[in-house]
Amino acid sequence: MSTANPGSVIHLQCDWDTALQEPSGRAWISCRTEGETTLHGELRRVGSDTRDLPVIQSSDGFTCTIMSNKRSVLVSCAARRCSTKFTAPVSSFRNIVKGSITSVDVNPSGGLSVCCGTSGQLKVFQTSNGTVRRDLTGHLMDVLCCRFFPSGMVVLSGGSDMQLKVWSAEDGSCPVTLVGHKSRVIQTAIVDKGRNVVCAGVGIV
Repeated sequence: MSTANPGSVIHLQCDWDTALQEPSGRAWISCRTEGETTLHGELRRVGSDTRDLPVIQSSDGFTCTIMSNKRSVLVSCAARRCSTKFTAPVSSFRNIVKGSITSVDVNPSGGLSVCCGTSGQLKVFQTSNGTVRRDLTGHLMDVLCCRFFPSGMVVLSGGSDMQLKVWSAEDGSCPVTLVGHKSRVIQTAIVDKGRNVVCAGVGIV
C-alpha cells in the first residue's frame, strides 16, 4: 500500500477481483478520512483492452489502474491525495470463524495463520488449505485482535472482555491471562522478541 495522506484509508469491495471479471461487473469503493465525510464511488468494467486487461471506469473522483499481472489494481482518490494497491487473493477460506472477522495474522514461516471474530472464536489454521489446527477457547465475548509472537508458535489475543491472553499454537493451552484493562482491547503489539507487549483499548494505551 502506498499513500501520500496517511490519515486516509481506501476500502474496496472484498470480492472486487471476481466482480470485475464479469463483462459489466461493478465494485464499490470508498475513502475514509478521520473527521471528514467518507467518499463513496464505484468501479465498473466497460470492456477489455488489446492485452485482454479489463478496462475500468471509475466514479466520483476515484481512478483505477489494472496492473499487468491482472491480479492487482492501483486505486487513487485525488480529493484525499491517497492511493492504495490491492492484490487479489490466490485462495480464500470460508467459515474459519463465525460472524465477522476482526483480525488475521500469519506466523513468520507462513505455515500457520490465526484469525478471530465477533463470535468470540479464535482459531489457528493451516495457511495452505484452511484446515483448523487449534480452537483457542477462553475469551468471554468478541475477540478483537490476534497476532503471533516472533516464535510463530505463540499467539497473543485481546477482546471485549478486557482481557489479553497468551496461547500455545502447539497444544491450544492458555498459560497467561492479563487483566486490568478498563475497556475492550482493540489492538496489540509485541516488543522485540516478545518479552513485553503493548495493548490499546478505547481511549487508552
